[in-house]
Amino acid sequence: MICHRNQFQELRRKRKKMMVQVFRGVHFFIQFTCLLFVIGFNWKFPNPKAIQLRDGAKQKGWTQTTLFFTFTIQHFTIISEIFLSINLLLLLLSFDMDYPEFIAQFSALVHGMQTSVGVLYYLLLSHDPFHLFPKELFPKNNPEQIVKRLTSFVPPSRMCCCCCCSNKKKASSSTQVIWIILHIQHTLAPAHMWCDVYLQYYYSYYYGAAGWGETSLKISTLSTELWILLITILIYGLWNLFCWFVSSEPAYPIQRNVYRNGGWFHTIGFYVTCVSLMLFSCYLSRQFREYLFNDVTI
Repeated sequence: MICHRNQFQELRRKRKKMMVQVFRGVHFFIQFTCLLFVIGFNWKFPNPKAIQLRDGAKQKGWTQTTLFFTFTIQHFTIISEIFLSINLLLLLLSFDMDYPEFIAQFSALVHGMQTSVGVLYYLLLSHDPFHLFPKELFPKNNPEQIVKRLTSFVPPSRMCCCCCCSNKKKASSSTQVIWIILHIQHTLAPAHMWCDVYLQYYYSYYYGAAGWGETSLKISTLSTELWILLITILIYGLWNLFCWFVSSEPAYPIQRNVYRNGGWFHTIGFYVTCVSLMLFSCYLSRQFREYLFNDVTI
């Protein structure tokens, strides 16, 4: 009787582990497919403004490889999505869920980065969507309404697309694709890490080992996670400025607007505010893990 009970518990444990890994595997497929599609589409089918900027960069003598990376991987959202895909792959390869310390630490970093993406995206979106999307890429006839439909939580119906397209069916399908991609990158990706931590807590009995959420609390403090995220942000900031230098256009329109309207003082204030919000996002993600695994000695 005891033997059968142990076998049944072991079977349930394996089943719960499989559920978590299936959840991660499905999301890895979604994020990685979205990442490849966005990078490939932006490079193979650039908009008219991107073509003009790319031609100007070529005349300056930049190589094709430099142009590829600076024009397709210049946004923090794409960098965070790359980190998330790598993180999900590492978690999937650790099927026994007895994660090495570096995976737990890397997962904590991705948790903070993805939370930052969600917080900054929806804050800027609520203030002015054209801080994120170049206004000149949209039709002059009511561009605000188009952006609102693309970024809302309700799927868009038939409407004109930001791409100049005369075919209504093609325009409708393209806006739906854009809507899906935006929510995969800015809603689904940030929410995944929070759901993953909660699943670890919920299925902690079935894991048979500490999940990365619990392990990250044991091996590092809040200050360590903040410093790691800050260094990552500073490295991205240098990459962002390099991409701006190559293409003569910033990754986000708000960077150009702040610099033109307020000068260096407002520009520095803007970047300090963004970094502060990102560090606060990391703090929130850490507090969530501490709340769930409050019995962990930190």
